[in-house]
Amino acid sequence: CRIGTHAMVGATSKVVQDVPPYVISDGNPAVARTINKVGLERAGYSKEDISLARRMFKAFFKDGLNRSQAVEWLRANEDIEHRVVKTFLDFTADSQRGLG
Repeated sequence: CRIGTHAMVGATSKVVQDVPPYVISDGNPAVARTINKVGLERAGYSKEDISLARRMFKAFFKDGLNRSQAVEWLRANEDIEHRVVKTFLDFTADSQRGLG
């Protein structure tokens, strides 16, 4: 399993899938819960970057879309050259175990 940049995993969580960038995962098995807002703020990300991360999280984990639908939504609605989007898309494209 891989853990993305600025992601956070809860203590004693059982990680069986990749944890994408900017996400907090927790539980047994670990499930994506929300974005790591505090970690992103501490790392110097802007409010716009954090808002973008929140929209991506919603598309991938809350809107009921599968991964390919979420990627298409992201490509249609966001700037795919933005560093936050690019990092997230690059990570998800390489995922072999699914996202959690």
